[in-house]
Amino acid sequence: MRKETKISILKYGISSLLSLIAVWIYVTNRDMKSLADTYRLLSDGFFIPGVMLLCMGILCVLSNMGSFDGISWGLKFALKTLIPFGRLKKQEKYGDYVAKRRENPIKGYQFMLHVGAVNVLIALVFMILFNRVY
Repeated sequence: MRKETKISILKYGISSLLSLIAVWIYVTNRDMKSLADTYRLLSDGFFIPGVMLLCMGILCVLSNMGSFDGISWGLKFALKTLIPFGRLKKQEKYGDYVAKRRENPIKGYQFMLHVGAVNVLIALVFMILFNRVY
């Protein structure tokens, strides 16, 4: 098996395991009295890590598109101003910073989008089952 495939399987496996642990923690800390409560809790439990993974993946996409370049350049400039002897180095211009940033985009975040979408779909199934029982 190729190294990239092993790394990809590991990413998907770890994120799926962590989301299942989050579902387990959420469900076991609640009181299930009926079948409707079970469906509702499972729906909520899968929805929470699903949305969190989707949001983190979307933030990675937005970062690759350059949405946070101005903020990160400004914070870097402010930190260099506050640190003693930080201004001794010449501050790079915004255009140079963006060009350097575009050379090294964030890679390998698709697993967050995929696992998050699967969790949200599972939550949707449990929500439909809850609505049929309730």
